[in-house]
Amino acid sequence: MSHTLKHFTHSHILTKKNFSDEFLCDGCNMLGSGIRYHCSGCKFDLHEDCATCPEKLKTYIHPGHKLTRVWEGLESSTDGRPCNVCGDQVKGLFYGCSEKVHQHFFFLHPLCSKFPSQVKHVIDNRHHLKFQSVPFIPNSRCSICRNLVSASSWSYRCDPCGVNIHLECVTLPYGHQEKRPVPPPGSSLGGGSAAVAPLPYYNQPPNFNCGYAVPYGYPPPPSSDGRKRKMFAIVCQIATTAILGAVFGVYG
Repeated sequence: MSHTLKHFTHSHILTKKNFSDEFLCDGCNMLGSGIRYHCSGCKFDLHEDCATCPEKLKTYIHPGHKLTRVWEGLESSTDGRPCNVCGDQVKGLFYGCSEKVHQHFFFLHPLCSKFPSQVKHVIDNRHHLKFQSVPFIPNSRCSICRNLVSASSWSYRCDPCGVNIHLECVTLPYGHQEKRPVPPPGSSLGGGSAAVAPLPYYNQPPNFNCGYAVPYGYPPPPSSDGRKRKMFAIVCQIATTAILGAVFGVYG
């Protein structure tokens, strides 16, 4: 891949750089770290994914229609368009689908399109967990941290086994001391006693060379600011681990 790029979001040539500091992407307005496309004169930065995202995107996340890349500039103040994956507002550079015949609207950050469709996790040794939108189930709780799972974002789930895990919690070690039965079919997602996990053990986070990592530990309830800050690291860790074929939640 070229180390320089002429991008429609900026008037100058961008150069591929790898810095350790955090940056706010001038495309999608999400935080990042590590590799970026950079204009030193303007202090302009783009995620690598934002710099290289195609004009049209076909994704399992929205199988009905192709998504179209939209660039409005970060000065746009339009609200009421949450990303269908993370729940944060889309701004600047994003993907949209507007099937107006059916009054259908779908929005997606380029970064959020990178989540793998399924992962392997030690909490469910029978099935892969699938990346899915969260159905509205009152008091649905994450099978790892036991905090509520918002219906405004996606999670990794196994419906038959009643497993439901926050994106932030997928990479945490599931350090149970004994083998626990899988929740029976029909139980609330992550809400049955069989799905209760102890607090995650603290350990050193794995280094996936993504600029920074989300520390292991008991995560706070998801918030808009917190999710925005961590989404780059979450995507990077989950995608990299899934590509390697590793199992999530392994302690030690």
